[in-house]
Amino acid sequence: MEKATGDVSSRGNDSKGRRVMRITLGAIAGVVVWAIVVTACDIVVRKLWLGYAQVEKSLVFTLPMMIMRLSESAACSVLSGFVAALIARERIKSAAGAGIVLLALFLPVHISIWSKLPVWYHLVFLTSLPVLSLAGGFLWRAAGE
Repeated sequence: MEKATGDVSSRGNDSKGRRVMRITLGAIAGVVVWAIVVTACDIVVRKLWLGYAQVEKSLVFTLPMMIMRLSESAACSVLSGFVAALIARERIKSAAGAGIVLLALFLPVHISIWSKLPVWYHLVFLTSLPVLSLAGGFLWRAAGE
């Protein structure tokens, strides 16, 4: 009898440990997916929009270019949260984790280029990373039901 109780108790701990591992792996996978998809999108944009390729390194973007970049990031952030939630099999912690990691990665970058782009651009981009990743996590739940 005691052994059975011990087994249930240890299974509960294993279950919690596995859940934390899934959430962590989900968040990491979401960040990796964001990076892969945004890189692929950037390659396509550079090939199709020659003016964009010419100004990308100097960050002298036109308004349509900035909107395209923000849209690209937005779509990737939603996908990131969705993938995180799918892998973790839970929609909030993993998706929020992916968004927070993305924010932590990009905040120093945007601080270093702050003067090169309008403030609204930085604020929209940085805010959208955790918010839209979380939205992607909520999409997983809707798709799973």
